[in-house]
This record gives sequence, C-alpha cells and structure tokens, in this order.
Amino acid sequence: MRQPPRERVRAAAAAGIVIAALVAASATWFVAAYLPIYPDEIAYRILTSRGFTDGLTVMNVYPTCVRSFTAPMPYSWVPAKALDFLLFGMIQDPTLLRAIGLATVGVAFGLALILFPVNSSPVRAVISLRGANRGLVVLLVSSLGIIPLSLVMTRPEGLALVLVLALAITHVRVMATQDFRYARWCVPPLFFLFMTWLYSLHPKMLFLAPLVLYLGWLIFRRLFSGATSYLWIALLVGCIAEAYLFWRISYTCPENPAIQTYFHNLSLDPALVFSDPTAFFQQAGTNLANSTAYLYHAGFHKSYPIDWLPRTSRGGIGVLGKLANSVGLTALLWLTISVGTAAIKDICHLIRQRTNLPQSNIMALLIVVAVVPYAALNSSKHFYEVAFVWPMLAIAYGLQVGTGQLRRARVFTAVLAVAVIASAAAVASSFGREFISEGFLGKGISITRFSDSATAREVALLEEKCNIPRDAAGHFVVLDDVTYTYFSRTRNPVLITWLHVAAEGLDKLQYLRQMGSSGVITRCGYLPEPFRQRSLRVQFSKGYGGVADGELDLCCVAKERLNGNSAAEVKMMRVLATDEKQ
Repeated sequence: MRQPPRERVRAAAAAGIVIAALVAASATWFVAAYLPIYPDEIAYRILTSRGFTDGLTVMNVYPTCVRSFTAPMPYSWVPAKALDFLLFGMIQDPTLLRAIGLATVGVAFGLALILFPVNSSPVRAVISLRGANRGLVVLLVSSLGIIPLSLVMTRPEGLALVLVLALAITHVRVMATQDFRYARWCVPPLFFLFMTWLYSLHPKMLFLAPLVLYLGWLIFRRLFSGATSYLWIALLVGCIAEAYLFWRISYTCPENPAIQTYFHNLSLDPALVFSDPTAFFQQAGTNLANSTAYLYHAGFHKSYPIDWLPRTSRGGIGVLGKLANSVGLTALLWLTISVGTAAIKDICHLIRQRTNLPQSNIMALLIVVAVVPYAALNSSKHFYEVAFVWPMLAIAYGLQVGTGQLRRARVFTAVLAVAVIASAAAVASSFGREFISEGFLGKGISITRFSDSATAREVALLEEKCNIPRDAAGHFVVLDDVTYTYFSRTRNPVLITWLHVAAEGLDKLQYLRQMGSSGVITRCGYLPEPFRQRSLRVQFSKGYGGVADGELDLCCVAKERLNGNSAAEVKMMRVLATDEKQ
C-alpha cells in the first residue's frame, strides 16, 4: 500500500537522522582510539587489574596511606579479578589498553543485540523500536554527551556501564526462558561474576546496590523455589556488604587527615547519617551546590581544569562547536526533564494506586535512585562521571517509555541521535584540523607521539641522571600523576600516583623509607621545601610526557638521599634532556 506523502517525508527524515547518527557515533568511537589517553585509564588498571601479581591484594591510589596502601582482596572478588587480570593486567602499551577497553565494550554491545529476546516485554520497553534501530539505540547510548564515555573507556565508568548492561541481559534471558535445566547452573555464577566485578571497580558503584538487589531478587525467585532462592539472595546481600566494608576500610587513611577528608568529600559515606548527621548534611549541601558541573562538562570548552585535551591552534571551539554545544545540551536537558517527570509519575502511581509497576518501570526508578545521589553527592564531578550519568539516564528513560509507546520511543531515539551528532560536530570543529594534519599531542600520554618504549627510555634516563639504582629485585620508583606512563611486569608497580595530594606536614621521606622505594620522581612544585632540598632537578624540553608548551621541571630523589640527614650535602644540578641525548 502506497504511503501518503507526509508519511514518506517523515520516514525519509527519520532514515536521514538514523544514518547521520550512526556515522557520528562511529566517528566518535574512531576518534576515541586516537585521542590522548587520559592518565586515570592507566592508573585504575594498575590499581584494579593487577591483584594476581601483587599477592591477591588491592592497591590504594594514595601511597601515603601506609596502613591501607595494599588491602587483602575480598574473597567474592577473586573470579572477577581473575577475568580483569586476563583482560588488562599484563598490558604495557597504552594504545593497546585503550583498544582493549573499546573492544570490550563493543563485544558487550554486540552480545546484547544477539542475546536480547526480541519479543520479551522488558526488552521491548528498553528498545520500543523496530528492526535495526535496536542497534542504533545501543550505539547512541554509548556515545552520548559532547565528551562521550568512549573517550575514557578503560576508566571504571566505562566498564561499569558494560556490567550494568550484562546484569540486565541476564535478567532478560531468565525472564524469557522456560527451560531452567541449564539456567540454574549457569546464571548464578554469571550474575555474581558481573556483580562483584562491578563493585570491585570503584566504591561509587555501591549506589547501584538497590538495582542489583532487585535484579537478583527477580532472577533467583524465578530460577529457584522456597528456601533455595532466599539463600541465593542472602549470598547476594553478603557480597554487597563485603564490598561496602572493603571500600570503607580501604579508603580510610588515619596517617594523613588531609587525605581522609579528601576521601570523604569525594563520595558521601551513608554511615555518616547515623554517626554524624550534621557533617553529612553540610557536605551534601556543598556537593549539591556544584551540580551544574554536569551540564558544563557535557559541553565542549576551550580548556579544562585537568588540561587533558590538546589546545587548538585557534584557541577556541569555533561557531560550529558552540552551536553543537547548544544543541547537545538542549537534548540532555530534555532527557533530564523527561526522566524526572516519568519517575515522579511512577512514584505517585505507587502511592495513590498501591499497585505494582511493570518491572521495566521499577528498574528505571532504581536507576534514577542510584544516579541522582551518585551525581549530586559527589564533589568530583569530572567529565568521565558526567559521561556515565547521561547514558544511565538514557537507559532509564528507555525503560520508562514502556511497551507499545512507539511515538515516544521515536522521539527518544531522535533526541539521542541529535545529541550524538552534536557531539561529533563539536569534536570535528574543535580538533578536526589538528587531528587530520598532525595527530594529537595531549598532556600525560600522546598515542601518536609518545609510545610505551619511549616512555621507558625517558624513565631510565631520569633514573640514570638521578643516580636511582635499578636493583634486580624489588625495584620501583614513585612518580607523580603526570609522569606515570605504563604498566610494569614486576610484582610491585613501577609507577604510583598522586604523591602531591599528601599534606605538606607529612614526612614523605619517612614514608618512602618505610615503603623501601628506590627513589621518587615528581614535579618539583609538588614537593615541600625540605623534600625539594634533597632532590636533583631535571629539566625536559617540549615533548616529554606530552608537554605541549613550556618546559617541565622534575625533581628526583635517590634512595641514599632519602636516608640522608643533611640537606647541605645535596648538590643541586640541572640537566637538559633532549631527543638527541636519548
């Protein structure tokens, strides 16, 4: 039957949006493989993926916390940590690290499309679309935001999004199956693997506990009957409690009150509601006041506090970039209002009607319950957290759309598509010329100009100039968050981060003696004066560590100077290391 002209125009416009969004999302993922690696990607892989080389311990990111610098791995985490180690633990090349992160997410999304039963009610609620548009929604969610999550895919937030998707797939498959013979053997191990891996990534994943408990309740009640189902649910509660206790202990640092306060400011501890309600609400108010950062960091800007992306030759984002920001932020505001309105309607329905909501609506409500405190109560509202919040809200709205609401689903898809197209336009407008002509030179690590082998030579050169011995066993050097660069195959990571966060009054020399460090290399400005007096000063020219302009002063302290007592015995020197000397 021939369609009316208006319908044909509408169908053609929809097809155009779909094609443009697919091209934009694919381009975003392509660029993600070539942008400079954000240093946290490497840091978190060192901290979370190397437990099997460090005696089944989990490292703390702050070396000044001696008591909790390494903590025993929770027993329930061992299978997940084994898989994490196989994927990431022995990678030394940062380029490969980013590639594995992107490939992991790509495979997960591909499996999602294969494993989703098309006719199941929860899936229709998530997708509410026809045919190939299912894949479009999955791709758009992963590319949402002007700085999408794919740009830092090997940070915890990227893998967390994959694991939330894996838990949802497990739930969907169990609800759709009628044959439980194999499901009773396969589903519980998979569910606990995904769940414990999620909680081992970052303490902020504990905000997702209500959603995980609800999914576990549905799955185990369907697979098992009577006391057996409650035993599985009790085990699930125990694993969540174990994760909470681990992170509570691991992120406690009595050796340094300044870092202890910093920990607490990063994420509110729910226990403060009972132990110190005044402190809880004061901190909550402070963190809430900065919530506008979620819109700011969803847009492209001339510069960033972290100074991660390279500076453009034009010194700005251009007219197209500003237009893309406006379009993308408008789409995200629409998403926020839509999710909030739907959540309020669901809550009012529960209160007034006192009838059960569909499972998809309950899951959406629990995502909102997780994301709102996660977003509001954390003080560090960086772009990678923003890029986790927006996809989670998009998933929640997809669940809220419900079965049979095809018109709302089409609007939802169109809005996501517009946001992703705007994101790609902003990237192209801001950095396209530099990307095409010469590649990026970003702070920390540049994939196109700074390889793992070159980094190793730079570190070796520093050690030679600073007289830091390369012992056959137990060798590791403490570096700061600009100079750490690659994975080490030794039992102790060669590179430890964020020494500069420690309070000035802390005796870092005493700490490094206790750790048995071979030496320390860090930016001179990070060191208090007594520590700086014991150091050698090394100056590198442009290009070291991705420094695009100016010169970087590094101070290094060898083992014998850590143990020395007289600062007058230390002779200050300046060494200029150039590419020719390498």
